[in-house]
Amino acid sequence: MVVTVNLSGFEFTTLTGGISYNLWDTKFVHFLLGQNLRNERFLAGPLSISMFFYCIGQAYMDGLLEKYPDLPYLEKILAVGHIANYQTSPSSRSCSSG
Repeated sequence: MVVTVNLSGFEFTTLTGGISYNLWDTKFVHFLLGQNLRNERFLAGPLSISMFFYCIGQAYMDGLLEKYPDLPYLEKILAVGHIANYQTSPSSRSCSSG
């Protein structure tokens, strides 16, 4: 498995202009932690079905899906600040015995 951040490595292409990652016999997890990434244009081309993309926030995900409808798999993840502020309710943290 290969994990990338912000589409690093997408600039490496084959002689015919395809993304080199498409030729690798492995799964990919790509974390998109920013917007308007310099390699984002490569999402418009053919992508391997073994690529999984995770982006920050619903608005960014919606924009990516609109701009690149053929992404093989895209999900959103919470921003780090949201994770740090996440709190569970007191009732879900305690157990009461009848």
